[in-house]
Order: sequence, then structure tokens, then C-alpha cells
Amino acid sequence: ALRGTTTGTTTDANGNYIFSSGTGTTTAAFRYGLTQLTPNTAYILRVPTSTGGMNLTTANAGSKNNIDSDATAGGDVPVLATEIPIAGANNHTFDIGYSPNTCNITITASPTLCTGTNSNTYSLSGVLTLTGAPATGTLTVSVNGGHSQVFNAPFTSPQAYSIAGLASDGASHTVTAVFSADATCTSTTTYTAPVNCLLSVCPEKRCATVKITKN
Repeated sequence: ALRGTTTGTTTDANGNYIFSSGTGTTTAAFRYGLTQLTPNTAYILRVPTSTGGMNLTTANAGSKNNIDSDATAGGDVPVLATEIPIAGANNHTFDIGYSPNTCNITITASPTLCTGTNSNTYSLSGVLTLTGAPATGTLTVSVNGGHSQVFNAPFTSPQAYSIAGLASDGASHTVTAVFSADATCTSTTTYTAPVNCLLSVCPEKRCATVKITKN
């Protein structure tokens, strides 16, 4: 949807729209009879910064003004007074471009040492760096074996995570991050867990328990 200073419209199937002070048949895409529009006057067209999973493209990219996108990052399309200088003038170069919202995740993973000789567990922490994150749904960080942490939208970046209670086994593990609203936006990384604490202190688990009683 396009937002003008006085009214709004939605482009047609070909992306066309018109704001005009002249006569014509008004539709959802073509607005006629706007007496507020006068020649040699500056205006601003306002459009959404994102729509349908797409974001505005870079304004005024390239050297061809008749086909570039004129919308700023904030959604404003400036119309200079000189661009419609006289009554009856027409200007069809105010274009707006959108591109797919590219989602990306990078993830780090840092395991702690095995915590104690009785628990034989460790914790995993790291940081998620997100770009183009979906506006809805969840973001799940999981370690192969079933442990996970879930974040709800809206998502922030960077996002720290921490997962505790993982079994120390000295093996290689995979940590995965994925959005529920965009399963194609996912990332994995691997790390090595600390070795089994119990085996390192009591080989083959043959440690004896000694009880000392003072008489």
C-alpha cells in the first residue's frame, strides 16, 4: 500500500499507481480528483519499509532514474517541486523497489569444563547473530541429544544462549539454530564436549568410598 499526504492507494497487478488532480475513474490503484495536488509543489509519498517478506531496496542505485527505486530506507519518496512544475505535467519516474528479505544466522558454541566428579555434565553457551529474522514464530537452539533453548519473536541480535545439563562424553556434537517461521533459515556448528569427569577421576569407575569415624 502507498501512503500519500492526503490519501492512499494500492498498486495494481503490474505495480502501477497514480495520484492525479485531473479527472478519471478512481480505483484502488488510480486516484483522481485530488484537488490538494498543485503544480510546482513538493510532496512526499510514503510506502511500507517491508511487505510480504520483502524489504525496500537501496534508493537511487544505478544511473537510470526512470527504473531505480526512489524510496529511502524510512519509506519516503521525495517529490520535488521542479519534478511537476506546471499544471498538466506528468511524472512516472517515482518507482519503489522491494527485494526478498534474506535471512541468515551465525552461531558460536563454547562448552565449559565438566562440572564436578558427581554430575558428569557441562554447559554450552554461545552467541547468535541474526539478519533478516522473521517477525513471528520462535528461534530454537538445540544440541543433538535433545537439549534446547527457545526464543520468541521479536528477535534481537546478537542473542546469547546457554544450555546446561549436557552429558560430558568427549565426543563431537552439533548445535543447530532454526526459525519456526522460516525453516530454510538455519545454521549449525560443531564442538567437542569435555571428557567424562567420573572416568578421569575414577578410572573404570572403581573408586572406593572411605569413611573415617573419630572415636
